[in-house]
Amino acid sequence: MSTTSDWGTREVGLVEVRKDENETKVRLGWYDISMKDFLFVVEHLLTDTDLEPNDPRLQFVECVKSMKKIQGRYVGGKRLKALVPPIVLSKPTKGR
Repeated sequence: MSTTSDWGTREVGLVEVRKDENETKVRLGWYDISMKDFLFVVEHLLTDTDLEPNDPRLQFVECVKSMKKIQGRYVGGKRLKALVPPIVLSKPTKGR
């Protein structure tokens, strides 16, 4: 699966998930890491520092909590679907 990330937080980048011989890899730009390492990094980012007012990590946690299993792309396969967005961008105010 490949997707571009264009949520207004940084330049558009490529995110790709692919399966090698025995391991699922996540490609972030030029970097390939194992799925397990990627998930460890996500957990670390979520738990390593104190929360701040309007911390976007809280919305991401709500996104993950909302996920449901749905029919996958292939026969018999399953995948996850989020029912809420991973981040909420504030709308620009007039005059800015």
